Amino acid sequence: MISFFHRYRDALTLLALLVLCLSLLLGNLRQKSEVNVAEQAVMTVFAPFQDASGWLFYQITGLADRYLFLVDVKDENIRLQKELNGLYFENNRLLENLGLYKRIDNLLTFPNPGGYPFEVVRVISRDTTNRVKIITVNKGSDHGLAEEMPVITHLGMVGRIVRVSPSVSKVLLINDVRSAIDCIVQKTRDPLVLEGANSPNLKASYLAVDSKVSNGDVVISSGLGGIFPKGLVVGRLENIFEAPDQLFLTATVKPAADIRRAEEVIILKINNNTAGAEQ
Repeated sequence: MISFFHRYRDALTLLALLVLCLSLLLGNLRQKSEVNVAEQAVMTVFAPFQDASGWLFYQITGLADRYLFLVDVKDENIRLQKELNGLYFENNRLLENLGLYKRIDNLLTFPNPGGYPFEVVRVISRDTTNRVKIITVNKGSDHGLAEEMPVITHLGMVGRIVRVSPSVSKVLLINDVRSAIDCIVQKTRDPLVLEGANSPNLKASYLAVDSKVSNGDVVISSGLGGIFPKGLVVGRLENIFEAPDQLFLTATVKPAADIRRAEEVIILKINNNTAGAEQ
């Protein structure tokens, strides 16, 4: 549009002047109470041109107004899109904060019969190779954390701290192959050891063949070993199988805590002596 006006600028200027002159001439003639024959002839000849030029002038000015209107609409759309993007970002931030508050609120409902001091921490990294089951949390010795402190959620056990720096800590998860937890079946009180297998479920070892256990029975920590206090929920028995001529049942335990998706966890500030004393 701009290039069109620039290209025909001289012709449009001349046309505009001609239209102006004719409009003034005809306007003066029409305002006169009496006109002679020559003036009537001029009005008759140029009246159609005046009407056509008026129509053309109206169309050109209308087109310019519409063009400027569209430019304003485009600018307004850009401004509204920026506002929409800002509102989308703000809405997403509020949704994330709401999710965080809900998760923290759930964490704080965990059973704490021993009244242990605790620290809520955020998971900031995971091992991506899947060769080890370790997470990193955002607090360390500056916050009173130490090695061997148990890590849980409101649903159950997650692992234990194995390395501490001033600002972060490494947590070995219960499904890592290096993890072994002394436990009991809550219903029957049968002892067993749960071992990590680098898989979602834990391996149940040393569960006596004469145990009266069933799939779905809850397994809790026994308090032995000096790390985990007694009574922490670990998970539920699954896939119980009695092999011929074996002293122990084979079974797996599905962890109660959603270890893979945990974003915040709780560190129980328990030293080895405290944990072992709670029987």
